[in-house]
Amino acid sequence: MIGAVVGPYRLVAELGSGGMGTVYRAEVVEPTAGLEPGTQVAVKIAHPQLLREPGFFKRILREGAIGQRIRHRNVVATLGLDAISVGSETIFYLAMEYVQGRTLRRLMDALGPAPEAICRHVAREVAAGLEAIHAQGVVHRDLKPENLMVSDDRVVKVMDLGLARAVRDASRLSAPGTFTGSMLYAAPEQFRQSLGALDGRADLFVLGIILYEMAMGTHPFHRDADGYGETVRRVLTEPPPPLSERDPRFSAAFDQVVRTLLAKERDARFPSARALIDALTEQEPPQAGDVRATKA
Repeated sequence: MIGAVVGPYRLVAELGSGGMGTVYRAEVVEPTAGLEPGTQVAVKIAHPQLLREPGFFKRILREGAIGQRIRHRNVVATLGLDAISVGSETIFYLAMEYVQGRTLRRLMDALGPAPEAICRHVAREVAAGLEAIHAQGVVHRDLKPENLMVSDDRVVKVMDLGLARAVRDASRLSAPGTFTGSMLYAAPEQFRQSLGALDGRADLFVLGIILYEMAMGTHPFHRDADGYGETVRRVLTEPPPPLSERDPRFSAAFDQVVRTLLAKERDARFPSARALIDALTEQEPPQAGDVRATKA
């Protein structure tokens, strides 16, 4: 489809493909959504076969509606959702902010285990994005390194709200006995509904998984030889070894942040993304002019 014009956008290059569709870098060819011609955007084209699946249409509409409500530097902006007819087919597309950079997964693959300073930066940035998402009464439910973009100027942005749901609906499964989300990046309550309906603390647990994996270079609950059943058992019952025990370069304070995020009982986690940001801020050494530097 490279070179095709989809609504007001011309597809320039394929950026990647996922469960819901293929994402292209595109350029605006006629003014739209306050954007001038030539502006770079990202356009997700829904896989045609998915349109026949029950509930898919509602899901992509929900992604567009949620995304358009959120405007924050740490969340990839949704510009619009529309459909066009091409021959006998209908193409649904979602236009989004184009971020010049790479996914956190690609960055992790390139860096290997990351130092504490980088982990802290990612934690603050992602927490700020989650705070904006949760403020809309929404749980992301599919946070993972592949759904975090790191821009060339080091801004981390949460993307892909395809599985996001309102808190009141987030505990509902897509079908009886069906898991919704990414098995390796899920909170205990996503596997065992008896632990309670999902809220933003499920996303915070997954942020803990991501930070642990960044720091150690290995997933805290999954081993390559494991089946998913063993991984789920560890998520539900086994805390991973403390970061500071595995690598003494990590401070006890940051280790405690990650352990709090990874608490099995959600009431033992940070109560909100803002509480996590506050905890990270309190741990930073005061800078000149910082009010904390003047406290007795």
